[in-house]
Amino acid sequence: MSHTLHHESILTNEAAEFINEWNNSSRYVKAHTSGTTGTPKDILLLKDDMRASARATIKFFGINSGSTIMLPLSPDYIAGKMQIVRAIEAGCKLITEHPSSHPFQSLEIDYCDLIPIVPSQIEGLLKSPIANKTRNIIIGGAPLSPLQEHTM
Repeated sequence: MSHTLHHESILTNEAAEFINEWNNSSRYVKAHTSGTTGTPKDILLLKDDMRASARATIKFFGINSGSTIMLPLSPDYIAGKMQIVRAIEAGCKLITEHPSSHPFQSLEIDYCDLIPIVPSQIEGLLKSPIANKTRNIIIGGAPLSPLQEHTM
């Protein structure tokens, strides 16, 4: 695995800030829990554990240096950080944008190998031009409604 982002990656300032934190000498990164199971908390995540998790996801979804993955979530939270770590570990192209309920509406791409979203983004993603060009979607952060479960 390459351990560096693909040179064509597109990063928000927040994603670039997380990459700087990732590349520092600390064994940990700071994160915030989402608050879905209680009060949001600041936590420390061990980088080695994040790498191991990222490698497992990369292997499961077949992500490699030729892959494109996307991030419409905040890198302040674990899901956003993990997508960035996946991109670094695989050496693939990462396209980020600021979180919204209608992710990647104006983006023109050929394909996306993996995109993590939260339930509030499902409808907007399905209406986006990348919906039929995305191989794998991870949905987390909150339970799906019965309608969302049926849609997916």
